[in-house]
Amino acid sequence: MPELGKLGQILTSTRVCSKPQWEKALAEGIAAGSEVEGLLATIRVLAAEPPHWWDGKQPAPLGLTEYQQAAIRSRFVDDELPLLRRDLALNQFLLLGKLGQGGQGEVYRARQLNPPRFAAVKTLIRETDMRRLRFEQEARSMMKIQHPAVARFYLYERVRDAGGEPTDEYLIAMEFVHGTPLHRHVQRVGIVPWRFAVHWAIQLLGGLAVIHRNGLMHGDVKPENVMVVGLQPGPQASASSM
Repeated sequence: MPELGKLGQILTSTRVCSKPQWEKALAEGIAAGSEVEGLLATIRVLAAEPPHWWDGKQPAPLGLTEYQQAAIRSRFVDDELPLLRRDLALNQFLLLGKLGQGGQGEVYRARQLNPPRFAAVKTLIRETDMRRLRFEQEARSMMKIQHPAVARFYLYERVRDAGGEPTDEYLIAMEFVHGTPLHRHVQRVGIVPWRFAVHWAIQLLGGLAVIHRNGLMHGDVKPENVMVVGLQPGPQASASSM
């Protein structure tokens, strides 16, 4: 099954799975018969066990996320395996799920391998030296910002192709914030009690003030880019308990 062999090279070289994990899955795939059935069998085996990067914290994650499984199936069936590498990994980051896509790039939930941590990874295209210089200056400034209302900026780097050469694509790795986007919270709950709204606005403005003091302007402040974390309005919460 030559195509399964190519798939194994991609999954192990991007470190989506280890070689022992792949060899175990491949044995199941070969026993399944046809190449498509073999693909489905290998995916089932890889998804059933925790990934090699799991740190033991419960609950144990799937070996392959739904996003990864869908990308593998799609690229395999459409005979597009060379494109799969970009779907699964960017440099040292494993892409676990797609969070969104906009005019400037894409946003993923990712796992950084060194140091081991989850991150939100954004991609941007910067195809000229001037745009790259400006972006890197802004990125270095963002790495200095520390405020409770601003997601930590871990690092930025140019995305490298399969041969290790830099491309025009950058990645930005930021703190992965567990919360609810403000626009979804309002859609689900309705009007936010004014005490909560004031409390959140103060936090948001404080974060923006720190960004501005560092010579930057956010430029895209909207409910979709604001995360509500911690206590939220509801039957069990009151403004006095904030």
